[in-house]
Amino acid sequence: MPILGTQTLLENAVRNQLNTGSSQLDAADSAWRKEQEPLLLKMIASELGIDVMDIADFELNLFDTQPATLGGITSEFLYAARLDNLATCFVSCEALSDYTESESFQDDGDITLVALFDHEEVGSGKFVC
Repeated sequence: MPILGTQTLLENAVRNQLNTGSSQLDAADSAWRKEQEPLLLKMIASELGIDVMDIADFELNLFDTQPATLGGITSEFLYAARLDNLATCFVSCEALSDYTESESFQDDGDITLVALFDHEEVGSGKFVC
């Protein structure tokens, strides 16, 4: 469930419980729990030292734990998780800008460019200069 959907669900259930003395949270909790991986819920409960039924919600973030490595024909590329793409986009543009102001750019017959694709690092569909 989206967070806003959960908030509305909880607000309605609390309002109903205050007005009528009964709770709809059990049905909502049961529906939520059916959509979760049972082994994951058991592991989370075990790590926290609580019962599975005490878990109201959780957020799971995963990340790559593999070490960085060099690659390419002459090991010119660094492959590593968690490199900040925003920073690499910025320094790439900065380097291109600096190069166009250098003396060697005037005599360069090659096409010099930086390609930035539409993803979160460059704005996700927003125009970015």
